[in-house]
Amino acid sequence: MTKQVVLANGNEPNVTKILIGKESDNVYLDASTPYLVDGAPSSEATGATASLIGGVLTLDGYDDKQIAVVEPTDPDTAHLKVSLIGHNTITNNLEPNDTTYNYGLINDIGGSIEIHADDEATLTIRITGAPSRAIGIGVHKSSTPFRKLDLTISGKAMVTTNINSNISDQSRNLYSINLHISDSAPNSTFSILDDASISSSAESSLKEGVGYSFLVKGKMIVNTTGSIYLSNSFTTNNWPLITVKGTLDLIKVKEMKILGNKENTAAFVPIAPNATKNFADDICIMIDEKNHEAIYRSGGCSISVINGEANKAKANVNETITIKADDPPAHLLFNKWTSNDVTVDNETSPTTTFVMPRKDVSVKATYKDNPDAKFNVTVTHGSGSGDYFPDDEVEIKADLIPGKAFEQWEVSDGVTLKHGLQAESTSFTMPKKDVVISALYKDIVYTIIEGADQSLDKAKLIDLVVKADGEFVLFDGVNIDNKPLDSKHYQAEAGSTIVRVFKEYLAGLDDGKHSIDILFADGV
Repeated sequence: MTKQVVLANGNEPNVTKILIGKESDNVYLDASTPYLVDGAPSSEATGATASLIGGVLTLDGYDDKQIAVVEPTDPDTAHLKVSLIGHNTITNNLEPNDTTYNYGLINDIGGSIEIHADDEATLTIRITGAPSRAIGIGVHKSSTPFRKLDLTISGKAMVTTNINSNISDQSRNLYSINLHISDSAPNSTFSILDDASISSSAESSLKEGVGYSFLVKGKMIVNTTGSIYLSNSFTTNNWPLITVKGTLDLIKVKEMKILGNKENTAAFVPIAPNATKNFADDICIMIDEKNHEAIYRSGGCSISVINGEANKAKANVNETITIKADDPPAHLLFNKWTSNDVTVDNETSPTTTFVMPRKDVSVKATYKDNPDAKFNVTVTHGSGSGDYFPDDEVEIKADLIPGKAFEQWEVSDGVTLKHGLQAESTSFTMPKKDVVISALYKDIVYTIIEGADQSLDKAKLIDLVVKADGEFVLFDGVNIDNKPLDSKHYQAEAGSTIVRVFKEYLAGLDDGKHSIDILFADGV
């Protein structure tokens, strides 16, 4: 809580300059409103979180309601510096349907205000309740004589203003403005400099009337490495503006984002059409009218090239950008450039240029079929590989692999074999793309159909006769115990395949179990 500072003689002054308070040429203060008088001695000031010394209002961890500041100086030349230290909050909670103007930080008689922080510090101004007329921070004068009223936010100050007006009477007008330079001061300037940032939001359930989140009718200068965020949630359709109406000098900003209520049916106007706009060359603008969002940022606009490349990734407005399409595959030719953002100098040339606008750009190189191009066919475990024109008839045949039986073809998507996947020899019509096709196989295993698991007695030894279900024309030999058996020790004949191993050979085998394999050209 700020300690109240009183005049040395104990009298309470008539205020002639108001910074945080209600609009009036003269406001008589009582004990409910803290006020500061420059140079007034008081023991009460010791340890205060707000002090006024030498024209500098210092807020150091301030968290209270409005403060009135008395400066006995010429209003035409008056300058007040607000120095921020740490986190500071000003809250003004208003009565329901209050129709007077209500302010967070205001200069109402002339001169200038500078809000400054040497180190990172914040000032948050909240106006809550149900005001119909509220200004969070600004310079304003509704009566003559008109004077130049300037406002500056500088250094590393971060200023946040929020107006939340919960008006129940939907027939009333709402004037809800976070940052304001009025018509009465058209030559005034609002500046955001150095590393300063500002966030301004206004919320209301009102559906008619006037609703601004940010309004400058004089000149606004933005030259900061900080950010600016402005938004309102009004559904009013009459005045949905978050706008600069006078002159905007946008020199530098990390990002300035302006966000309106997308449910508002009125046109989204982030900056008034008749405003004078002086933008640095590297300011990039992105406006989404459907969602009522506008973004302004320094550093140039980005360039995206699909199927190609640009001579730089970012560029400033009016720079000439060269783009080059990627080399097409053999079956394609370059067609043309397409873009919703720019018009290229020669859309049918694979290398061309365009002039950079103040927005991010995307361009795409497109291709068309090359009528003279052939496509490749790769056949694994079969014949038919080569290069073919589209619509050629391609014949393929699976290889014979010993011990394997052809099962089916595996083909690229979109290719249909005329005789089906299970035909060893077939064909297809060549598409306009490369084709990969493979023959798949399964193992061949023959069965002993007679003579398996025989037991022979050496005392009564006879020839061993075994019959397998393989075709005799494919017969390729006999293995005993996994070793080839010389043909002089056996006889083979058709029907399917019958092998007779002579008893003289069997007599030489050791007692015990032995294995016999009948070999065929394509299996065992």
